[in-house]
Amino acid sequence: MAEERIGATDGDSRTYWAWTELFRTFQVALDPKKLALAAVGIFAMWFGWWLLSVIFYNSRSEPRRSSAGT
Repeated sequence: MAEERIGATDGDSRTYWAWTELFRTFQVALDPKKLALAAVGIFAMWFGWWLLSVIFYNSRSEPRRSSAGT
């Protein structure tokens, strides 16, 4: 049983340092092509929501007060 326990430490030390892989993702995120794509996506979402708000805002007219109730 003791022999089985010796091999377990290699996997444990490997998973202990696995969190450092997170810092490598920042290098990937600094790729200029990916940053440009993200900027285009943000602008497209802003423009799409703005266009929808203009369409729906102008599709209805303001309610008018009737003079019969006053």
